[in-house]
Amino acid sequence: MAYSPPDRNLIDLYADAGIQWDGTIESRPLDRFGIAVAYMHISPVARQLDFDAQFFSGLPTPVRTFEGLFEFIYEVHVKPGWLLQPFFQYVFRRPAGCPIQTIRPVSRGSGMRAIFGLTTTIKY
Repeated sequence: MAYSPPDRNLIDLYADAGIQWDGTIESRPLDRFGIAVAYMHISPVARQLDFDAQFFSGLPTPVRTFEGLFEFIYEVHVKPGWLLQPFFQYVFRRPAGCPIQTIRPVSRGSGMRAIFGLTTTIKY
């Protein structure tokens, strides 16, 4: 968990947690399964900036509030020195924490994303 002064930081509160299980499959004792969650709160000063931008521009730009995510990951030990890690992340209420490149109307639920990925590690 981390806290930063909200009057000078975009994200004033961050927290994450996770848990992992080793040897979830009896025949694969080195494999691991994990679940994690994260939460990032956008500071009130940054939110007020978004409201001001809406007011003065008259455009329906997004107002940042928070970002949260769930992650599921599985580590597969293919051979000694070779690791595969498929993962799934679900991000909800994405606050668009970086500057907006293009302004477009904001639709309800537009900040939710599902992300699938695969990483590999080779040690020799």
